[in-house]
Amino acid sequence: MMTEQEFDTLWQRAAAAPHATRLLEEYPVWHRNRQRRLGAAALLVAVAAVALPLLTLPQPAATDKNHTAIYCNRPDITDQYWDELADALLMEA
Repeated sequence: MMTEQEFDTLWQRAAAAPHATRLLEEYPVWHRNRQRRLGAAALLVAVAAVALPLLTLPQPAATDKNHTAIYCNRPDITDQYWDELADALLMEA
């Protein structure tokens, strides 16, 4: 004859068997989807890590017209020449 504890144990196993079977069948799909989500999240973080510094680089002010210096690696050309050239180019545009 079976004791009450043995009966409860068998009852719990019988009740849990369909759930365990379903979990074992669905685990590969769940695991694959989880890996895809982790991969997509990692890709998003990598793209953000690359794009954020590029988007936050300081941009030159478009309205700044007060140029105080002209730099040239040819000392025989005067600053006046470059200033006049820049004026002429800006007037053509």
